Amino acid sequence: EFKTAGEYIYYIPGQAISQEIDFDLIKANFAKFEAIQKAHPITSASAVKYGGVVESLALATFGNHIGAEVTLPELKTALTAQLGGFIFTSPEEIAGVEKIGQTKVDFTLTVNGVKLDGHKLDSAFQ
Repeated sequence: EFKTAGEYIYYIPGQAISQEIDFDLIKANFAKFEAIQKAHPITSASAVKYGGVVESLALATFGNHIGAEVTLPELKTALTAQLGGFIFTSPEEIAGVEKIGQTKVDFTLTVNGVKLDGHKLDSAFQ
């Protein structure tokens, strides 16, 4: 879950779930994330799972009611289940990883300009 407003949100895309599993990509993503954790403060992290990156972002907003504003370049796959993908936050700018947005004070999730109310999302999830 997101811990505080004003932090950068990063995304390491995983592999869409399919019959063929790209273990090399998954191992590379784990190694990349481990290296980032050693070099930078990471305040929250989540694996991208069956609901895709948008579900992971929504779940991260629920715990502390910290919102997020993100831009996803591949919106058509934003709800696609993944293996080996991660979203995480840091107060630092981190080179070499995709920065997709920032955490916000208001309890909303804004994806590519579409604003979703956090309370309604949380109620629908429960």
